Amino acid sequence: DGALLSSVKVDKGFYDYIPVPCVHRLYQKYVMMARNSKGCPSGSEITTVSECRAAHHELQLKLNSRQWIGRSGGVPRYCSFSEHSMVLHYNTHTTGRARWDMRPVCKAHAVVDDDKQVVLGRGVPVPMKWTGGMAPPAGVHPVVVDGANVVVGTGNFSFPNPPAFVTAASKEYAAIAEVEPLLDHLFHHSNTAVFVSKKADSAVRYVKPLPPICCCCYKGIQNRSFLPV
Repeated sequence: DGALLSSVKVDKGFYDYIPVPCVHRLYQKYVMMARNSKGCPSGSEITTVSECRAAHHELQLKLNSRQWIGRSGGVPRYCSFSEHSMVLHYNTHTTGRARWDMRPVCKAHAVVDDDKQVVLGRGVPVPMKWTGGMAPPAGVHPVVVDGANVVVGTGNFSFPNPPAFVTAASKEYAAIAEVEPLLDHLFHHSNTAVFVSKKADSAVRYVKPLPPICCCCYKGIQNRSFLPV
């Protein structure tokens, strides 16, 4: 369970860690489009600010304290997320425009091609096991996620909700969960102060490090009285 807190031991230190779930359902209630998308497919737009906020929360998108709500022809229409500034955007302009750093946030939908395959990600068609062997006509259809099943369109069509090992949000959190304990481990390691002291003395004086200077620098780092730059 990804909500459970555990404690991880690294060297002599213990760190709180919230494990990231390994497997997710591919279809969630909301979805993010690719960068440089003008907006959501027709019928999947999020048309209120409150639902836009709810969608960001559902997708576990990390936001800063700012948000942009306004009317502009230079950003995607309706709800979107800026990966560059980590800001929620809500645009009431009638058209909007794609931008390199922004990803529209939409209600879940399925794109079905002429071969009854569901088009995922960057246009990759994937065959699905349609319930009863019946698939909707080609096009973009709204979906309702019902646990292990994805109900398409008016409810007459469905397919099993396949597993996914990475989501838009989990990639960042999984990386942070691994990198931060490693950085803490390296920073507090007993050899780090010695290494930094030798390199700092050599960089400043351009000669072989002297033991007395290194020793003074080492003690300063260990005592947190100063850190060489």
